[in-house]
Amino acid sequence: LALPVEVKKQLIRCFSHKSLHELAALCEENGLTEKTAGALAALLQLSGPLGSVLPALRALCQDQVMRSAVEEIEGLYREMAGHPFAEKIYFDGSVVNHIDYYNGLIFKGYVKNCPAPVLSGGRYDNLAHRSRDNACAIGFAVYLDGLNYYYPHHSQRKADVLILCGGTADGLLGAVNGLVAKGKTVRVAKTGGEVPAAEIYRYEGGALVRQNTQNA
Repeated sequence: LALPVEVKKQLIRCFSHKSLHELAALCEENGLTEKTAGALAALLQLSGPLGSVLPALRALCQDQVMRSAVEEIEGLYREMAGHPFAEKIYFDGSVVNHIDYYNGLIFKGYVKNCPAPVLSGGRYDNLAHRSRDNACAIGFAVYLDGLNYYYPHHSQRKADVLILCGGTADGLLGAVNGLVAKGKTVRVAKTGGEVPAAEIYRYEGGALVRQNTQNA
C-alpha cells in the first residue's frame, strides 16, 4: 500500500489487536478503496488450519507481491504434507511481531495449557545481508520459563549426595570433585530444605561430616 510509514504501523497494530473496527476506520480515513479495505478485513479475520485457509488466501491476492507470498506459504505446506505435526500448523493473520525486523515468514509456537507462545521467530534476510550479500536467514527463540507457570512443578531429581555448607567453602570444590570422580551426583545447598538425596553431609572445617537424616 502506498501509505506513510506511520499509517502502516497503525494498520499493523490493528492486525495485532484483531481490531476490525479500528481497521475499518483507518481505511476510510486514508481513502483506501472498498476492495482493499475488504481484503484487509478478511485477512485480519482469517485463521485456521493452514491447508483449509489457502483457498481464501489465494482469493485475497490483488497483485503479484501477494501471490508470491501465498505461493511461498503453499510451498511450505507441501513440504510439511504427511508430517505428524502438519495438522497442527495454523495460519493467523494477526501474527505480525517485529514486522520491521522480519521480511518473510513469521511464526509462533504454542503448547497445551500455556497461553503465551513458547517459540517465536521468522525470516530476517535484511539483517543477514549486512554480513553477506544475497544471504538468507531464518531463526527462532524458545521461551521455556513461561512453562513453569502453567505446568505442575516436578520435584528435583534425587541426588546421590547433598552437601550442606552454611559457612566458609574453602576446599569444598575439591570435596565435590572427589565425589563426582566416584560417579556420584552431588548437590550443594546452604540448607537441606526439600532437596532429595541418598546421603547428606555437612561441610565443616574443611571436611565432610555425615548426617543421619534429611532434616539434620
